[in-house]
Amino acid sequence: MFLARIREATQEFHGKLEHDLDIFHTVTSLERYTRLLQRFLGFHLPIEPLLLDVQNRYNLQLDVQQRSKSPLLLRDLREIGMQPWTAHTIPLCETLPDLTNPAQVWGCLYVLEGSTLGGALISKHFKEGLGLTADHGCAFFSSYGSNVGSMWRMFTRTLEAYACGHHEEDSIIDAACETFVILSQWLLKEIANS
Repeated sequence: MFLARIREATQEFHGKLEHDLDIFHTVTSLERYTRLLQRFLGFHLPIEPLLLDVQNRYNLQLDVQQRSKSPLLLRDLREIGMQPWTAHTIPLCETLPDLTNPAQVWGCLYVLEGSTLGGALISKHFKEGLGLTADHGCAFFSSYGSNVGSMWRMFTRTLEAYACGHHEEDSIIDAACETFVILSQWLLKEIANS
């Protein structure tokens, strides 16, 4: 089963990112939370148009626009006090995963969509610690709300069908690993500078 294979291949990258980022212990104030959201926004803003472009060119069987996270991040930042006009001053990630074909997009999306599963725990943590909710400052980590499980299952079914139908399992896994590495470097750069 491809899903088990990609999970095993990316497990080390996933675990390292969670360990090094350590959101539950390092993001303890609204200021640090704001910086974390800005880092995520700096990654999602440049990558989402690339994902959408490949979807449109190759007619992927997935609505990438529906799964975009930058609108949620922008809303959260506005809710916690960022002025709309300052959004354009947020640094953007310039080293992005190679996203020129569907296999690479599926690998990247595996990482981005997979992160929504941990969002439920993270949003609970920020509700308790910072008083944030899905409606006030924590929409990104709450992304699909009670539909997170069904959205993930829909994604993995479509991913599995693509991988098996096109025999591009290795390319998808390579792209997922590359995405984890680049996302980790980008997010952890903030911690190194704080």
